[in-house]
Amino acid sequence: GLCAPAHNGLYGIQGCGFAIFPSNIQPSTLIEGGSGYRSLDMEMPQELPERIEAGTLPTPAIVGLSAGLQHLSQFSMDDIRGHEQALFSMLVERLQAQKQYHVYLPQFAGSTLLFHRHGTPADHIGQLLHRQGICVRTGYHCAALGHQTLQTPPGGGVRVSFGLFNTPRDVEVLFQALRSIEDSYELPNNKDRGE
Repeated sequence: GLCAPAHNGLYGIQGCGFAIFPSNIQPSTLIEGGSGYRSLDMEMPQELPERIEAGTLPTPAIVGLSAGLQHLSQFSMDDIRGHEQALFSMLVERLQAQKQYHVYLPQFAGSTLLFHRHGTPADHIGQLLHRQGICVRTGYHCAALGHQTLQTPPGGGVRVSFGLFNTPRDVEVLFQALRSIEDSYELPNNKDRGE
Protein backbone atom coordinates (compact mmCIF):
# COMPACT_ATOMS: atom_id res chain seq x y z
CA GLY A 1 0.00 0.00 0.00
CA LEU A 2 0.91 3.67 -0.32
CA CYS A 3 -0.03 6.40 2.15
CA ALA A 4 0.81 10.09 1.81
CA PRO A 5 -0.17 13.29 3.63
CA ALA A 6 -1.70 16.11 1.62
CA HIS A 7 0.60 18.79 3.00
CA ASN A 8 3.97 17.25 2.02
CA GLY A 9 4.51 18.38 -1.55
CA LEU A 10 0.95 17.88 -2.73
CA TYR A 11 -0.23 21.41 -1.87
CA GLY A 12 -3.11 20.22 0.31
CA ILE A 13 -3.69 21.13 3.94
CA GLN A 14 -2.79 19.27 7.10
CA GLY A 15 -5.21 16.66 8.37
CA CYS A 16 -5.84 15.04 5.02
CA GLY A 17 -4.10 12.50 2.85
CA PHE A 18 -4.68 9.37 0.86
CA ALA A 19 -4.10 5.62 1.01
CA ILE A 20 -3.86 3.25 -1.94
CA PHE A 21 -4.12 -0.50 -1.34
CA PRO A 22 -3.68 -3.45 -3.70
CA SER A 23 -6.99 -5.09 -4.55
CA ASN A 24 -6.10 -8.16 -2.48
CA ILE A 25 -5.73 -6.19 0.78
CA GLN A 26 -8.69 -5.38 3.01
CA PRO A 27 -7.44 -2.80 5.55
CA SER A 28 -8.58 -2.99 9.15
CA THR A 29 -10.63 -0.15 10.56
CA LEU A 30 -9.06 2.25 13.06
CA ILE A 31 -12.34 3.77 14.25
CA GLU A 32 -15.89 2.85 13.37
CA GLY A 33 -19.26 4.52 13.26
CA GLY A 34 -20.98 7.35 11.50
CA SER A 35 -20.16 6.23 7.99
CA GLY A 36 -23.36 7.76 6.60
CA TYR A 37 -23.66 4.66 4.45
CA ARG A 38 -26.13 1.96 5.42
CA SER A 39 -26.68 3.89 8.63
CA LEU A 40 -28.89 1.22 10.23
CA ASP A 41 -26.12 -1.41 10.09
CA MET A 42 -24.23 -1.88 13.33
CA GLU A 43 -20.89 -2.45 11.59
CA MET A 44 -18.86 -0.59 9.01
CA PRO A 45 -19.60 -1.57 5.39
CA GLN A 46 -17.25 -3.99 3.68
CA GLU A 47 -16.92 -1.86 0.53
CA LEU A 48 -13.93 0.45 0.14
CA PRO A 49 -13.42 3.29 0.72
CA GLU A 50 -16.52 3.49 2.93
CA ARG A 51 -15.16 0.77 5.25
CA ILE A 52 -12.40 3.03 6.54
CA GLU A 53 -14.22 6.37 6.38
CA ALA A 54 -15.78 6.75 9.81
CA GLY A 55 -17.47 10.01 10.71
CA THR A 56 -17.72 13.15 8.65
CA LEU A 57 -15.06 13.45 6.01
CA PRO A 58 -12.93 16.65 5.88
CA THR A 59 -14.46 17.73 2.59
CA PRO A 60 -12.65 21.12 2.37
CA ALA A 61 -9.32 19.35 2.89
CA ILE A 62 -10.16 16.74 0.25
CA VAL A 63 -11.11 19.48 -2.23
CA GLY A 64 -7.83 21.26 -1.41
CA LEU A 65 -5.85 18.08 -2.03
CA SER A 66 -7.66 17.61 -5.34
CA ALA A 67 -6.79 21.17 -6.39
CA GLY A 68 -3.17 20.61 -5.38
CA LEU A 69 -2.97 17.45 -7.46
CA GLN A 70 -4.55 19.22 -10.43
CA HIS A 71 -1.95 21.98 -10.16
CA LEU A 72 0.90 19.47 -9.98
CA SER A 73 -0.39 17.61 -13.01
CA GLN A 74 0.57 20.61 -15.16
CA PHE A 75 4.28 19.86 -14.58
CA SER A 76 6.52 16.91 -15.17
CA MET A 77 8.31 15.30 -12.24
CA ASP A 78 11.60 16.36 -13.83
CA ASP A 79 10.46 20.00 -13.97
CA ILE A 80 9.43 19.96 -10.30
CA ARG A 81 12.60 18.19 -9.19
CA GLY A 82 14.80 20.52 -11.26
CA HIS A 83 13.14 23.62 -9.81
CA GLU A 84 13.53 22.42 -6.22
CA GLN A 85 17.12 21.30 -6.75
CA ALA A 86 18.09 24.65 -8.27
CA LEU A 87 16.77 26.53 -5.22
CA PHE A 88 18.40 24.02 -2.87
CA SER A 89 21.78 24.42 -4.58
CA MET A 90 21.47 28.20 -4.54
CA LEU A 91 20.95 28.24 -0.78
CA VAL A 92 23.67 25.64 -0.13
CA GLU A 93 26.18 27.77 -2.02
CA ARG A 94 25.35 30.83 0.06
CA LEU A 95 25.30 29.03 3.42
CA GLN A 96 28.53 27.14 2.81
CA ALA A 97 30.30 30.42 2.15
CA GLN A 98 29.50 31.39 5.77
CA LYS A 99 31.68 29.49 8.28
CA GLN A 100 29.10 29.71 11.07
CA TYR A 101 26.58 27.53 9.18
CA HIS A 102 26.59 23.79 8.67
CA VAL A 103 24.46 22.26 5.90
CA TYR A 104 23.54 18.59 6.26
CA LEU A 105 23.93 16.34 3.22
CA PRO A 106 24.39 19.16 0.70
CA GLN A 107 25.15 16.60 -2.01
CA PHE A 108 21.53 15.39 -1.95
CA ALA A 109 19.73 18.33 -3.54
CA GLY A 110 15.98 18.14 -3.12
CA SER A 111 12.91 19.83 -1.74
CA THR A 112 14.22 20.25 1.82
CA LEU A 113 17.46 21.58 3.24
CA LEU A 114 18.59 21.14 6.84
CA PHE A 115 21.15 23.39 8.48
CA HIS A 116 22.23 24.76 11.82
CA ARG A 117 24.17 27.79 12.96
CA HIS A 118 27.05 26.88 15.26
CA GLY A 119 26.32 27.87 18.84
CA THR A 120 22.71 28.91 18.25
CA PRO A 121 19.66 26.73 18.98
CA ALA A 122 17.57 26.01 15.90
CA ASP A 123 14.39 27.35 17.46
CA HIS A 124 16.12 30.66 18.15
CA ILE A 125 17.01 31.04 14.48
CA GLY A 126 13.43 30.10 13.61
CA GLN A 127 12.06 32.81 15.90
CA LEU A 128 14.37 35.47 14.47
CA LEU A 129 13.38 34.52 10.92
CA HIS A 130 9.71 34.51 11.90
CA ARG A 131 10.03 38.13 13.02
CA GLN A 132 11.10 38.92 9.47
CA GLY A 133 8.12 37.11 7.97
CA ILE A 134 10.02 33.95 6.98
CA CYS A 135 8.62 30.55 7.91
CA VAL A 136 10.93 27.60 8.48
CA ARG A 137 10.58 24.46 10.60
CA THR A 138 12.92 23.84 13.50
CA GLY A 139 13.53 20.88 15.76
CA TYR A 140 13.59 17.19 14.92
CA HIS A 141 10.94 17.16 12.16
CA CYS A 142 9.25 13.93 13.24
CA ALA A 143 12.54 12.15 12.49
CA ALA A 144 14.46 11.78 15.75
CA LEU A 145 16.50 8.83 14.45
CA GLY A 146 17.42 10.79 11.33
CA HIS A 147 18.68 13.65 13.45
CA GLN A 148 20.57 11.17 15.62
CA THR A 149 22.24 9.76 12.50
CA LEU A 150 23.12 13.25 11.27
CA GLN A 151 24.33 14.18 14.77
CA THR A 152 22.47 17.46 14.85
CA PRO A 153 22.98 19.51 18.03
CA PRO A 154 20.47 19.48 20.90
CA GLY A 155 17.26 21.01 19.57
CA GLY A 156 17.80 19.70 16.04
CA GLY A 157 18.16 21.89 12.99
CA VAL A 158 16.48 24.44 10.77
CA ARG A 159 14.60 23.00 7.81
CA VAL A 160 13.89 25.01 4.68
CA SER A 161 11.37 23.54 2.24
CA PHE A 162 11.19 24.40 -1.44
CA GLY A 163 8.20 24.10 -3.76
CA LEU A 164 6.85 25.24 -7.08
CA PHE A 165 5.76 28.58 -5.69
CA ASN A 166 9.23 29.46 -4.39
CA THR A 167 11.59 31.57 -6.45
CA PRO A 168 15.30 32.44 -6.42
CA ARG A 169 14.27 35.74 -4.84
CA ASP A 170 12.84 33.79 -1.87
CA VAL A 171 16.21 32.14 -1.37
CA GLU A 172 17.94 35.51 -1.52
CA VAL A 173 15.49 37.04 0.96
CA LEU A 174 16.08 34.15 3.36
CA PHE A 175 19.83 34.43 3.05
CA GLN A 176 19.79 38.19 3.56
CA ALA A 177 17.59 37.70 6.63
CA LEU A 178 20.17 35.30 8.05
CA ARG A 179 22.90 37.82 7.29
CA SER A 180 20.94 40.60 8.96
CA ILE A 181 20.71 38.74 12.26
CA GLU A 182 24.44 38.02 12.40
CA ASP A 183 25.16 41.32 14.18
CA SER A 184 22.13 41.02 16.40
CA TYR A 185 22.63 41.05 20.15
CA GLU A 186 19.93 38.38 20.22
CA LEU A 187 22.30 35.68 19.00
CA PRO A 188 23.67 33.83 22.03
CA ASN A 189 27.34 33.93 21.02
CA ASN A 190 27.18 37.65 20.24
CA LYS A 191 26.21 38.62 23.79
CA ASP A 192 29.74 38.17 25.09
CA ARG A 193 31.43 40.13 22.32
CA GLY A 194 30.97 43.51 24.01
CA GLU A 195 30.01 45.15 20.74
